[in-house]
Amino acid sequence: MKKIILTIGILIISLNCKSQNQKATLYFRNGDTIQGLAKMSAWGKIRFRKNKQSTTENYDGKTVSKFDIEEDSSFIPNTYIYKLLQNKDYSSRPVLMKMITEGKINLYKITTTGTSAPMGFGGMGMGMSYSYENYYVCRDNSDIVIKLTTLGTFMGENFIKAASEYFNDCIDLVNKIENKVYRKKDIEEIVKFYNTKCN
Repeated sequence: MKKIILTIGILIISLNCKSQNQKATLYFRNGDTIQGLAKMSAWGKIRFRKNKQSTTENYDGKTVSKFDIEEDSSFIPNTYIYKLLQNKDYSSRPVLMKMITEGKINLYKITTTGTSAPMGFGGMGMGMSYSYENYYVCRDNSDIVIKLTTLGTFMGENFIKAASEYFNDCIDLVNKIENKVYRKKDIEEIVKFYNTKCN
């Protein structure tokens, strides 16, 4: 019983630490910036306050273009930016994603985590936790991005075909992808190769 209570206590502490606001800078579409404390909430919202005593305000892609946030002990801020995802009906919506690589081609990532439905009789079993990462790319800092691959799941597109078509103006890189020198797990290295070695 003590072991169960201890485990629950550790989980609560962990969740509280992750939910705490971190130092951040918001960049507004009108050119203004503001510094304070922030965290990301559901549906790509940003919860922000100037200091621990201030009232929390919510922002989204309508007014904010990007923000920098110190997410770990390195004190090096990560950049999150609102980009447009194009739907099948060619409409688009702003989605908050993490910037991974910036250059001729920009690479972004959205990490999704959760717990699957409980298994077992009557759904009383333990659910399985999962995590996967969707990677998006755009050229010339375009507002619209396309999904290139997904890591962490067996489902998804034909990466060799998708990547070869997207990077078709760099034969050396396409050859490395088609010959499996680079695989989809190397997506960050692929974009860096393009940005530094392809014309």
